[in-house]
Amino acid sequence: MGRLRPSPVPVMRRTVKHLTYDGQPTYTVSIRAFLDGKVAHETQYFGDPFEPVPSRVQRVERIS
Repeated sequence: MGRLRPSPVPVMRRTVKHLTYDGQPTYTVSIRAFLDGKVAHETQYFGDPFEPVPSRVQRVERIS
């Protein structure tokens, strides 16, 4: 089965959230492609917090 290709130039939106499950912080990023005002494709990523490597510390924005 081929990949969904709704349009050569879909409208993309990204959402970043900080969630808590059982007292543990979790981060989620949702990337959505819209076509004609409807979600044509969505990908979600979930991850536990981690410390950045020293070379990336200056690029980190802490979420509390």
